[in-house]
Amino acid sequence: MKARTTIALLIALIVLSGGYWLMIQHEQSAQQAREEAKKVFSFAPEEIRHVTLERLDDAAIEGSRDEAGKWAITRPASIPANQELWKRLAGAVAELSNERTIENEPADLTKYELDRPRLTMTLDTATNSGVRLTVGMADPTQSFRYASVNEGAVFLVSNREFFELDRALLDLRDRRLIHVGDEGVTRLEYVRFRQKRSAPATEGASTAEGPEESVPVILEKSPEGTWQLRSPVQARADEELVQKLISELQYAQGRDYVATPEQLADYGLEPPGARIAVSAGIGKTPQTLYFGGTATGDPEGGLYVRRAETGEVCVMDGSIISAFPESPDAFREQRLFTARAADIRAMEYRSGHEEFRLELDPAKGWTLVQPAVDDTDQVAVSNFISTIKMLKGKNFPEETPGMSTGLDQPSIEWTLTLGSENPTEATLRVGAPLSRGDFYYARQDTGALTTITNLDYGILKKTPYDFRSRTLLDFQKQNATRVRLQFEGVQFEFEKRPEKWVIVEPESKILENQGDIGILLDALTKAKLRTVEAPTVPSDLSPYGLDTPILVVSVVAKVGPSQDAKVFGPVQVGKPAEDDSKVRFAVVGGRPELLRVGQSVVDGVREALKGVRDRPSQ
Repeated sequence: MKARTTIALLIALIVLSGGYWLMIQHEQSAQQAREEAKKVFSFAPEEIRHVTLERLDDAAIEGSRDEAGKWAITRPASIPANQELWKRLAGAVAELSNERTIENEPADLTKYELDRPRLTMTLDTATNSGVRLTVGMADPTQSFRYASVNEGAVFLVSNREFFELDRALLDLRDRRLIHVGDEGVTRLEYVRFRQKRSAPATEGASTAEGPEESVPVILEKSPEGTWQLRSPVQARADEELVQKLISELQYAQGRDYVATPEQLADYGLEPPGARIAVSAGIGKTPQTLYFGGTATGDPEGGLYVRRAETGEVCVMDGSIISAFPESPDAFREQRLFTARAADIRAMEYRSGHEEFRLELDPAKGWTLVQPAVDDTDQVAVSNFISTIKMLKGKNFPEETPGMSTGLDQPSIEWTLTLGSENPTEATLRVGAPLSRGDFYYARQDTGALTTITNLDYGILKKTPYDFRSRTLLDFQKQNATRVRLQFEGVQFEFEKRPEKWVIVEPESKILENQGDIGILLDALTKAKLRTVEAPTVPSDLSPYGLDTPILVVSVVAKVGPSQDAKVFGPVQVGKPAEDDSKVRFAVVGGRPELLRVGQSVVDGVREALKGVRDRPSQ
């Protein structure tokens, strides 16, 4: 193709593309013009200053917007407004579209139900006042409704637009019971009430003297952002319990409002069951709620509540009761370990002469580095961390000078390293037992004195072996390529060929059923360490039957992405323990301890070898 022809085609393509773009732009402009022409009103949403909304058979609602653009409900009473919904309402009015004009000069508005409209809105704008929009019945398609402005032409509006305008007072009011703002809650005060009764002067029932307040529960947020209990004691607060209550308060919404209740007793509010005062921001005026009884006949189990600032009563979700403190000190932090479990990077243990250390390696996970081993059980470490996160003190005795707690030389001490970049430490200590013997003194990581049970003491008392793998041969069954074993004095070697498993030794034997290899591998992979009999293997193995073991086994299996061959074992299994016939003594290559393992590994090997047969003679 000649260069002149190519240039001509390129120019034609540019012209066609430009023409297509201009056509699209023209169509979009025309469409926008059509939409603008359909608009009922010419004012912008922000020009609306006052709205009166009257729904059929419902009380009128009036709302006004100030110079700053903030809406307020002025009728039926002075009520805080839901700012977002009022903005939506103003936007929906300004963008209202005439989908089709039905009559320019209607003689009878009755047939459209515009004489008694479903919705009437009277609007005052910056330049106009008394604009009256009425919306009547639905048209035959049920997709539109008849509407009119100042009783002029009848036109259709979509149901979608009508529903944006048809708002009840419950929608338009600010239903939040507590306003926390950007600063969030900084102080909480909780009080329960009970009816105080005087002693009877004569025989008969006692007489009521009025409500009596409980000891107040006072919580304050520290400058560091942690919650502190200020009453009835000075202590660290349980962050989770406090945040649960704050969340319930922050997102609580009212319904079924009673603006001027006649008898508070009708709502269980004379006296109330509880009072909560919430401060949002330092020095801010507290917002106070009084909680009454269960709402009568409410299918959702709502709770009556009264706002002290307005005096109105409403119904709220009754689930908040579950967040109330059950006792004055219920919000005290009782957990021994209060930091985040995810922040733990190392754990160091001391108890008498026992010391060990675990560290979190980004590549390997949790690793015992003292003593240094390569068989750390990740699940055991994770379970322990989850457990200590839940351990709680049972009592908080007052610490006095000379008090014998044993915490100056603790019987157990855990030092936890938290964070990587700027690490900190949290220490848990267990001291002496109490005189009655069923509790131990302990110290939280916050430094507070508490007590723990014997059971919790046992949970914190550990050895390095508790965090080592209990799997004797930690290989994947499908990756095994060779098994060497000596069982009851006979040597066997199994090899995985491309087609099947075969017996390499003794040559006189064959494997009758491939399923027997599955039984053998199952027995080996499921073999678990039960307990450590001794930290080191004794020189004399005869008392344990390990001088002539009943079973010696090792496995070659592929590991890692490169599928390198690795030898697992050998495991040597001796005789049963005298005190428990279900376990046998064993030693494992690479581990210094004398172990106890389950009898099942021997039973599994014996079952698998039943499928070994003599090779048929040729």
